[in-house]
Parts: sequence; C-alpha cells; structure tokens
Amino acid sequence: MENQKTKEIREMQGQFDNRLKEQENEILKQQNELQRLKISKQKSQALIYIIGSGGLIVTVIFLVMFWRREKQVRKKFTELAMVDELTGVANRRSIVQQAEIEFKRFVRSQTKVAFCILDLDFFKKINDTYGHDVGDVVLIEFAKIVTGVIREHDAFGRIGGEEWLLVLSQIEEENINIVFERISELSRDITLPNVEQKITFSMGVSLPSPEDNELEVVLKRADQALYNAKENGRNCFYVQTNDE
Repeated sequence: MENQKTKEIREMQGQFDNRLKEQENEILKQQNELQRLKISKQKSQALIYIIGSGGLIVTVIFLVMFWRREKQVRKKFTELAMVDELTGVANRRSIVQQAEIEFKRFVRSQTKVAFCILDLDFFKKINDTYGHDVGDVVLIEFAKIVTGVIREHDAFGRIGGEEWLLVLSQIEEENINIVFERISELSRDITLPNVEQKITFSMGVSLPSPEDNELEVVLKRADQALYNAKENGRNCFYVQTNDE
C-alpha cells in the first residue's frame, strides 16, 4: 500500500515537473519572441532613421544645388543687365553709374579725371555700304581696342549706337593725347574683307571744375566738345572745361 502511494506521488511529481517544464519552455519561447520583436522594432526604427536621414541629406543637397543655381542665374542676369550684349563692355546704365562714382570722388577729393565721349566717324556709311553685320564687327573690334589701351582703374562703356563713354581717372590733361593717339592708331589698323574705309573716331573731353556739382552738366560739355571735334574735321579730340 505504501509502495502504491509512493508510486502515485512520484507520478504526480513527474507530471508536475513536466507541466512546470512546459510552462518554463513557453515562457522562454515568449521571451524569445519578445526579444525577436524588440530586435525587429529596433531594426525598423534604424531603417526609418536611415531613410529619414538619407531623405534629409538628399533634400539638403537639392536645396544647396538649387540655391547655387539660382545664385548663378541671378549673377548672370545682373551681368547681362550691366553689359552691352554685342561688345561685352559696360552698357549705358553701367558706365553712367561708374562715371557717377568717379564724379563723386572728384567732388570729395578734387582728383584728376576726364570724361570723354567717343564717336566713330562715318559709321552710318559703313552700315549703309557694307551692311550691319560688318558694322557690328567694327563695334566689337573698337571695343576690344579701347579696353586693351585703357588702365584697370579707367571705365569704358557703350552708351548707344557708335557712341561711347570713357572715364579716365587720375590723368593729367597733357596725357589725354597719348590715350587718343594709341586708340586711333590701333583703330586704323582694323582690317575687314572688302572694306576700304579706315576706322577713325572723334572724341570730346570734359574736365570737371570745382564749380561743377552735377555729372549731367559735365557730360553735356563732353558732348559739346565732341561736336567741336567733328566740326574740326573728325579723327581728333577736343577738350572743354567749365571756363569755356
């Protein structure tokens, strides 16, 4: 009888141990599943972070590229707004602004400066005889010559047609002739197919005085000086001051 009870107790103990083992296995299984889910969640979060970071980087790169492109376009637009499209020198707006800066410097410090208006002689005849394409070449070549002759701190630009504005800063009156002769010499050397006419120009020079308070007045004197140069036979320059 005692052996039978002992046997039953052992069987019950065995069953209990088995159920306990099963429960432990189930708990371990659940723990493993939770760990797997946790790791999967971490991987998902890491992937989302990587994707998000990558998207942010792509967005930043795109914005930087867009900003640079817009900056380049604005710079190009600004340059086009200030440059003569045909000749590549300053256009009327730009050269007048530069002339204004030099005039204000003169008013402040009485620095030496000459405002010159240049006009190609008989340019209409070139256009009428050889065509506007040839006339354009003459304008381009003339602009190159003047740009190559003047100094870095001088200013030069096209103010319309075959007319130009040249600002010679820090120059003595007696040296204006040197600038004119050099440009004149090189201009006469311009050679174009089937074009016999020599390229010459006339120049009116205005030297501002302490009494001048507006650039417009000074430029009107330069224009009058140009007229006088034309009246004197062209291919020359005429200097006019406030005293005349």
